[in-house]
Amino acid sequence: MTSFDWRPVGNVNPRELGKARHLAHNGAQWLARIARSYIEPVADEAHTCLSWVDDGNALVTQAIAPGLVLELRLPELVLQFKEEGERVSHEFEMHERTPAKVEAWLLVELLHRGVDRERLSTDLPYKIPGLITGDAVSYSAAPSSDELRELSHWYANAASVLALVRDKHTPPEAEPSKIRCWPHQFNMDVVMHRNGGKHNHSIRVGLAPGDGYYGEPYFYVTPPLNPATEDLPDIPDIGHWHTKDFVGVILTGSQIVENGMAGDDIAGFIGAVMSAEQERSCA
Repeated sequence: MTSFDWRPVGNVNPRELGKARHLAHNGAQWLARIARSYIEPVADEAHTCLSWVDDGNALVTQAIAPGLVLELRLPELVLQFKEEGERVSHEFEMHERTPAKVEAWLLVELLHRGVDRERLSTDLPYKIPGLITGDAVSYSAAPSSDELRELSHWYANAASVLALVRDKHTPPEAEPSKIRCWPHQFNMDVVMHRNGGKHNHSIRVGLAPGDGYYGEPYFYVTPPLNPATEDLPDIPDIGHWHTKDFVGVILTGSQIVENGMAGDDIAGFIGAVMSAEQERSCA
Protein backbone atom coordinates (compact mmCIF):
# COMPACT_ATOMS: atom_id res chain seq x y z
CA MET A 1 0.00 0.00 0.00
CA THR A 2 1.38 3.43 -0.86
CA SER A 3 0.32 6.95 0.00
CA PHE A 4 0.60 8.13 -3.59
CA ASP A 5 -0.11 6.84 -7.05
CA TRP A 6 2.80 4.42 -7.47
CA ARG A 7 3.38 3.67 -11.14
CA PRO A 8 4.02 0.02 -11.89
CA VAL A 9 7.61 -0.85 -12.79
CA GLY A 10 8.98 -4.12 -14.06
CA ASN A 11 7.11 -4.35 -17.35
CA VAL A 12 10.57 -3.80 -18.79
CA ASN A 13 13.52 -5.40 -16.98
CA PRO A 14 15.34 -2.61 -15.11
CA ARG A 15 18.61 -3.88 -16.59
CA GLU A 16 17.30 -3.32 -20.14
CA LEU A 17 16.78 0.44 -19.98
CA GLY A 18 20.24 1.43 -21.17
CA LYS A 19 19.21 2.65 -24.63
CA ALA A 20 16.24 4.60 -23.27
CA ARG A 21 18.50 6.13 -20.62
CA HIS A 22 20.99 7.15 -23.33
CA LEU A 23 18.26 8.80 -25.42
CA ALA A 24 16.63 10.58 -22.49
CA HIS A 25 19.99 11.76 -21.14
CA ASN A 26 20.84 13.20 -24.55
CA GLY A 27 17.43 14.86 -24.78
CA ALA A 28 17.90 16.46 -21.36
CA GLN A 29 21.08 18.16 -22.59
CA TRP A 30 18.92 20.53 -24.64
CA LEU A 31 17.25 21.64 -21.43
CA ALA A 32 20.71 22.07 -19.92
CA ARG A 33 21.86 24.12 -22.92
CA ILE A 34 18.83 26.41 -22.68
CA ALA A 35 19.35 26.84 -18.93
CA ARG A 36 23.04 27.62 -19.34
CA SER A 37 22.31 30.12 -22.09
CA TYR A 38 19.57 32.12 -20.35
CA ILE A 39 19.58 31.59 -16.58
CA GLU A 40 21.97 33.49 -14.32
CA PRO A 41 24.61 30.96 -13.26
CA VAL A 42 25.24 30.01 -9.65
CA ALA A 43 28.26 28.33 -8.13
CA ASP A 44 26.76 24.88 -7.56
CA GLU A 45 25.23 24.65 -11.06
CA ALA A 46 21.75 24.67 -9.52
CA HIS A 47 20.52 26.98 -12.30
CA THR A 48 20.67 24.00 -14.67
CA CYS A 49 18.63 21.72 -12.40
CA LEU A 50 15.39 20.34 -13.77
CA SER A 51 12.07 19.54 -12.09
CA TRP A 52 9.79 16.57 -12.67
CA VAL A 53 6.19 17.31 -13.72
CA ASP A 54 3.67 14.47 -13.78
CA ASP A 55 1.61 16.25 -16.43
CA GLY A 56 3.24 14.86 -19.56
CA ASN A 57 5.85 12.84 -17.64
CA ALA A 58 8.27 15.67 -18.25
CA LEU A 59 11.49 17.20 -17.07
CA VAL A 60 11.23 20.99 -17.05
CA THR A 61 13.75 23.82 -16.83
CA GLN A 62 13.56 26.74 -14.50
CA ALA A 63 12.28 29.95 -16.12
CA ILE A 64 14.59 31.11 -18.92
CA ALA A 65 12.51 34.27 -19.33
CA PRO A 66 9.47 35.50 -17.35
CA GLY A 67 6.96 32.64 -17.38
CA LEU A 68 8.85 30.67 -20.05
CA VAL A 69 10.25 27.14 -19.57
CA LEU A 70 11.24 24.26 -21.82
CA GLU A 71 10.06 20.72 -21.12
CA LEU A 72 11.13 17.28 -22.33
CA ARG A 73 8.39 14.66 -22.24
CA LEU A 74 10.26 11.41 -21.71
CA PRO A 75 7.90 8.74 -23.07
CA GLU A 76 7.78 10.30 -26.55
CA LEU A 77 11.01 12.32 -26.40
CA VAL A 78 9.18 15.54 -27.27
CA LEU A 79 10.39 19.08 -26.60
CA GLN A 80 7.92 21.91 -26.05
CA PHE A 81 7.95 25.39 -24.55
CA LYS A 82 5.45 26.40 -21.90
CA GLU A 83 4.30 29.95 -21.22
CA GLU A 84 2.74 30.68 -17.83
CA GLY A 85 2.24 26.95 -17.33
CA GLU A 86 0.54 26.35 -20.70
CA ARG A 87 2.14 24.55 -23.61
CA VAL A 88 2.63 26.63 -26.73
CA SER A 89 1.28 25.41 -30.05
CA HIS A 90 4.48 23.96 -31.53
CA GLU A 91 6.05 20.78 -30.20
CA PHE A 92 9.14 19.02 -31.49
CA GLU A 93 9.34 15.24 -31.79
CA MET A 94 12.99 14.29 -31.56
CA HIS A 95 12.50 10.91 -33.25
CA GLU A 96 14.43 10.77 -36.53
CA ARG A 97 15.65 14.35 -36.03
CA THR A 98 19.30 15.32 -35.74
CA PRO A 99 20.77 17.64 -33.12
CA ALA A 100 21.18 20.29 -35.84
CA LYS A 101 17.41 20.19 -36.44
CA VAL A 102 16.72 20.50 -32.73
CA GLU A 103 18.90 23.59 -32.60
CA ALA A 104 17.15 25.09 -35.63
CA TRP A 105 13.74 24.51 -34.03
CA LEU A 106 14.88 26.11 -30.79
CA LEU A 107 16.14 29.19 -32.61
CA VAL A 108 12.80 29.69 -34.35
CA GLU A 109 10.82 29.18 -31.14
CA LEU A 110 13.04 31.58 -29.22
CA LEU A 111 12.52 34.19 -31.93
CA HIS A 112 8.74 33.72 -31.72
CA ARG A 113 8.90 34.08 -27.92
CA GLY A 114 10.87 37.32 -28.14
CA VAL A 115 13.99 35.77 -26.59
CA ASP A 116 17.43 36.77 -27.86
CA ARG A 117 18.40 33.70 -29.83
CA GLU A 118 21.98 34.91 -30.24
CA ARG A 119 22.56 33.87 -26.64
CA LEU A 120 21.81 30.21 -27.32
CA SER A 121 24.94 28.10 -26.93
CA THR A 122 25.14 24.36 -27.50
CA ASP A 123 28.42 24.05 -25.60
CA LEU A 124 28.50 21.94 -22.44
CA PRO A 125 31.25 22.15 -19.80
CA TYR A 126 31.20 18.40 -19.24
CA LYS A 127 31.12 15.18 -21.21
CA ILE A 128 28.45 12.52 -21.16
CA PRO A 129 28.89 9.04 -22.66
CA GLY A 130 27.74 8.86 -26.27
CA LEU A 131 26.67 12.48 -26.66
CA ILE A 132 24.76 12.81 -29.95
CA THR A 133 25.91 15.85 -31.91
CA GLY A 134 25.94 17.35 -35.40
CA ASP A 135 23.79 16.48 -38.40
CA ALA A 136 24.84 12.88 -39.07
CA VAL A 137 23.03 10.95 -36.32
CA SER A 138 19.32 11.11 -35.50
CA TYR A 139 17.55 10.45 -32.22
CA SER A 140 15.67 7.16 -32.54
CA ALA A 141 12.93 7.21 -29.93
CA ALA A 142 10.12 5.14 -31.43
CA PRO A 143 11.84 1.72 -31.18
CA SER A 144 12.46 2.40 -27.46
CA SER A 145 9.01 3.78 -26.63
CA ASP A 146 8.21 1.05 -24.07
CA GLU A 147 11.58 1.51 -22.39
CA LEU A 148 11.23 5.31 -22.35
CA ARG A 149 7.82 5.04 -20.73
CA GLU A 150 9.23 2.61 -18.15
CA LEU A 151 12.07 5.02 -17.43
CA SER A 152 9.55 7.83 -16.95
CA HIS A 153 7.80 5.66 -14.34
CA TRP A 154 11.05 5.40 -12.39
CA TYR A 155 11.48 9.16 -12.40
CA ALA A 156 7.85 9.81 -11.47
CA ASN A 157 8.05 7.32 -8.60
CA ALA A 158 11.35 8.78 -7.45
CA ALA A 159 9.90 12.29 -7.34
CA SER A 160 7.06 11.02 -5.13
CA VAL A 161 9.30 8.92 -2.87
CA LEU A 162 11.77 11.76 -2.37
CA ALA A 163 8.94 14.17 -1.54
CA LEU A 164 7.62 11.67 1.01
CA VAL A 165 11.05 11.26 2.61
CA ARG A 166 11.73 15.00 2.61
CA ASP A 167 8.38 15.91 4.14
CA LYS A 168 8.71 13.27 6.85
CA HIS A 169 12.31 13.95 7.84
CA THR A 170 12.64 17.73 7.47
CA PRO A 171 12.44 19.43 10.89
CA PRO A 172 9.39 21.70 11.27
CA GLU A 173 11.55 24.80 11.62
CA ALA A 174 13.58 24.06 8.46
CA GLU A 175 12.75 24.95 4.88
CA PRO A 176 12.28 21.80 2.76
CA SER A 177 14.97 21.22 0.16
CA LYS A 178 14.11 21.15 -3.52
CA ILE A 179 13.93 17.89 -5.44
CA ARG A 180 16.18 18.32 -8.44
CA CYS A 181 17.29 16.42 -11.51
CA TRP A 182 20.88 17.22 -12.49
CA PRO A 183 21.30 17.02 -16.29
CA HIS A 184 24.99 16.12 -16.11
CA GLN A 185 24.67 12.88 -14.13
CA PHE A 186 20.89 12.60 -14.82
CA ASN A 187 20.27 11.79 -11.15
CA MET A 188 17.25 13.05 -9.24
CA ASP A 189 17.88 13.80 -5.58
CA VAL A 190 17.14 15.82 -2.48
CA VAL A 191 19.55 16.96 0.23
CA MET A 192 18.47 16.34 3.81
CA HIS A 193 20.24 18.90 5.99
CA ARG A 194 21.18 18.06 9.56
CA ASN A 195 22.83 20.05 12.36
CA GLY A 196 21.67 23.48 11.27
CA GLY A 197 21.99 22.88 7.55
CA LYS A 198 25.77 22.52 7.44
CA HIS A 199 26.81 20.89 4.19
CA ASN A 200 29.16 18.42 5.89
CA HIS A 201 26.23 17.07 7.90
CA SER A 202 23.88 16.59 4.94
CA ILE A 203 22.56 13.29 3.62
CA ARG A 204 21.78 13.04 -0.08
CA VAL A 205 18.91 10.79 -1.14
CA GLY A 206 18.14 10.12 -4.77
CA LEU A 207 17.56 7.97 -7.81
CA ALA A 208 20.13 7.27 -10.50
CA PRO A 209 18.72 5.91 -13.77
CA GLY A 210 21.75 3.65 -14.15
CA ASP A 211 25.43 4.31 -14.73
CA GLY A 212 28.83 2.67 -14.89
CA TYR A 213 28.37 1.21 -11.42
CA TYR A 214 24.88 -0.26 -11.87
CA GLY A 215 23.27 -0.79 -15.26
CA GLU A 216 19.76 -0.15 -13.94
CA PRO A 217 17.83 2.44 -11.93
CA TYR A 218 18.71 2.51 -8.25
CA PHE A 219 17.93 4.54 -5.16
CA TYR A 220 20.85 5.74 -3.09
CA VAL A 221 21.53 7.33 0.27
CA THR A 222 24.96 8.94 0.64
CA PRO A 223 26.11 10.00 4.12
CA PRO A 224 28.26 13.10 4.61
CA LEU A 225 32.04 13.07 4.35
CA ASN A 226 32.44 9.51 2.94
CA PRO A 227 32.70 7.66 6.28
CA ALA A 228 35.31 4.97 6.80
CA THR A 229 34.13 1.63 5.45
CA GLU A 230 34.80 -0.08 8.79
CA ASP A 231 32.39 2.39 10.43
CA LEU A 232 29.27 1.65 8.40
CA PRO A 233 26.04 0.82 10.26
CA ASP A 234 23.81 -2.14 9.60
CA ILE A 235 21.00 -1.52 7.11
CA PRO A 236 17.98 -3.57 5.96
CA ASP A 237 19.13 -6.65 4.06
CA ILE A 238 17.41 -5.68 0.83
CA GLY A 239 20.00 -2.93 0.25
CA HIS A 240 23.77 -2.89 0.39
CA TRP A 241 26.66 -0.53 1.01
CA HIS A 242 28.61 0.63 -2.03
CA THR A 243 32.22 1.60 -1.29
CA LYS A 244 33.98 1.93 -4.66
CA ASP A 245 34.71 5.62 -5.47
CA PHE A 246 31.88 6.76 -3.23
CA VAL A 247 30.19 5.49 -0.07
CA GLY A 248 26.45 5.05 -0.07
CA VAL A 249 23.56 2.66 0.42
CA ILE A 250 22.11 1.20 -2.78
CA LEU A 251 18.67 -0.24 -3.46
CA THR A 252 18.56 -1.50 -7.04
CA GLY A 253 15.58 -1.51 -9.35
CA SER A 254 15.86 -5.28 -9.66
CA GLN A 255 15.47 -5.68 -5.90
CA ILE A 256 12.47 -3.36 -5.92
CA VAL A 257 10.77 -5.31 -8.70
CA GLU A 258 11.65 -8.77 -7.38
CA ASN A 259 10.32 -7.92 -3.93
CA GLY A 260 7.19 -6.14 -5.13
CA MET A 261 8.14 -2.91 -3.37
CA ALA A 262 6.16 0.30 -3.79
CA GLY A 263 6.53 3.87 -2.63
CA ASP A 264 5.97 3.46 1.10
CA ASP A 265 8.31 0.45 1.18
CA ILE A 266 11.13 2.41 -0.43
CA ALA A 267 10.51 5.47 1.74
CA GLY A 268 10.59 3.19 4.81
CA PHE A 269 13.87 1.65 3.68
CA ILE A 270 15.39 5.10 3.14
CA GLY A 271 14.13 6.24 6.53
CA ALA A 272 15.74 3.24 8.23
CA VAL A 273 19.05 3.99 6.51
CA MET A 274 18.88 7.64 7.54
CA SER A 275 18.20 6.67 11.13
CA ALA A 276 21.13 4.23 11.14
CA GLU A 277 23.40 6.88 9.68
CA GLN A 278 22.23 9.45 12.21
CA GLU A 279 23.01 7.05 15.07
CA ARG A 280 26.47 6.39 13.61
CA SER A 281 27.30 10.07 13.20
CA CYS A 282 26.16 10.84 16.75
CA ALA A 283 28.03 7.94 18.31
